[in-house]
Amino acid sequence: MFDYDVTGEEGNTRVTEIDNGNKITAARDLQYGFWTLSLDRGALPEKYKGSYTTHEAVDRAIANYLEDRNLAVADIDAPPRPVLQVKPGYEKK
Repeated sequence: MFDYDVTGEEGNTRVTEIDNGNKITAARDLQYGFWTLSLDRGALPEKYKGSYTTHEAVDRAIANYLEDRNLAVADIDAPPRPVLQVKPGYEKK
């Protein structure tokens, strides 16, 4: 009946971390089975606000969004961003 595993690791919500620090969330409506996308910060462009019937369609939409914005999926094993050093005289007292 389904062309994807609704009980497996993918589950009903998937979060994709982007290299700019934002996250795209794909959530599946349990009643109808449609997937929708949302961003943690900022507004999602209108052309991605629709409903998707399969997780493959969601994956394509996420890939297209990243390509349109010249972004990439965050590298989980990437070292943390360096902390900027405070110039002498600017320390809190």
